[in-house]
Amino acid sequence: MSKYVVDTSSLITPHRTFYAFDIAPGFWKKLESFISKEQIIILDRVRKEIINNKDELSQWIKKKKYFPSSDAINSYRLIVRWVENSKQYNLKAKRDFMAGADGWVIAYALEHGYTVVTQESSNPNSKSRVKIPDVCNAFGVRNIDIYQMLRELQVQLM
Repeated sequence: MSKYVVDTSSLITPHRTFYAFDIAPGFWKKLESFISKEQIIILDRVRKEIINNKDELSQWIKKKKYFPSSDAINSYRLIVRWVENSKQYNLKAKRDFMAGADGWVIAYALEHGYTVVTQESSNPNSKSRVKIPDVCNAFGVRNIDIYQMLRELQVQLM
């Protein structure tokens, strides 16, 4: 059974686009069932980023089980070292990456052998933003978008 660690964009993007709560409540109910079975993992840092938005998604996520990012501290140190030593990214990109949840999501997946779910696209030439798929690729962590996760979980929205 595969397990998935979701990043902030994989929840905010559906909420703000095709799967808003008033349009697709079934989508959110399906996610809830996988979250309760701990097949979809939400980290405390992702939760915090979403709660800061103070919208319907923030109210939804407050009621969901979440996991401590600190469970992946050793892997996070490896990722931080890799980003810090990279000559590709500018200082602001590095600081932004370290300040957010992205590094922790990747670290948690690396530590536990899970798949990262993100709506970000790879951009190996980016200098101004450290992209989740590029860091995942550097560490051999599988990453997919939310739609691929839904397919793998065999979710059908009726």
